[in-house]
Amino acid sequence: MTAEEIVQNYQIKLMKIIFKEIDILMTKKKMRILTHINLLKMGTLSEHRRIGNQ
Repeated sequence: MTAEEIVQNYQIKLMKIIFKEIDILMTKKKMRILTHINLLKMGTLSEHRRIGNQ
């Protein structure tokens, strides 16, 4: 394996890790948005904020 191939393999591994972390963060953000929407629908957003600020 040449040095260039080793570097390319390392770069690919890093990119996979980065994309996986981005996906995790986006999933968490989507879940927070959905929770916020559901709280708005139920009319409990103010209660949620009040409890969350304690």
